[in-house]
Amino acid sequence: MGKTESTSIHNFRRKICNYIFLTLELMLNLFRIGDKSRIQKYREKIILDELEMVKPAPTDKILFIGCGLNPLTPMVLYKNTENVIETIDKSRLVVKLAKHLIDRRKLSDRIVVRYGDGQTFPVDKYDVIIIASNVFPIEGILENIWKNMKPTAKVVCRSIKNDIEALLNREDFREKFEIEGVIKHPGTEEYCSLVLSKKS
Repeated sequence: MGKTESTSIHNFRRKICNYIFLTLELMLNLFRIGDKSRIQKYREKIILDELEMVKPAPTDKILFIGCGLNPLTPMVLYKNTENVIETIDKSRLVVKLAKHLIDRRKLSDRIVVRYGDGQTFPVDKYDVIIIASNVFPIEGILENIWKNMKPTAKVVCRSIKNDIEALLNREDFREKFEIEGVIKHPGTEEYCSLVLSKKS
């Protein structure tokens, strides 16, 4: 399988994941269909495991790429850290709805929601960068992060069916990131979070 074909499959999976997340968030939040607490507990455990692995200092700046309609990652970070969390999404509608939710819950003192594309967004001031599993194109986002991140920053990248591992094994990515840790997601072997640092 060629590089382009492999990347297309990974980004296709991420697009599907994005549409599933948007549909779930709409059903849970707007239509009150489904068990919101069960899904949130599952996702919250993953976020807390990621937090435990990167251990941000209280002054560290955190960026979350792919905020979605229900920005659970920033809200869990808000509850469990003292950090300011910035989150971006490349859908203006999603940003508007997420901002409304954060304002309504009175969390805007430490959660900043803004429009931005992970492929071009300036990442040089952040100490921890978290990438949602449903953002794409993943290679463009990781390329931007690698080129512009602080040398000491940590990247948490959520992987679907080993897509990040496959990307990092490609010749054009092999010398860019070091995998410092792997967090398996509960109940599945195919999803995990990778903690990455920039290779020197």
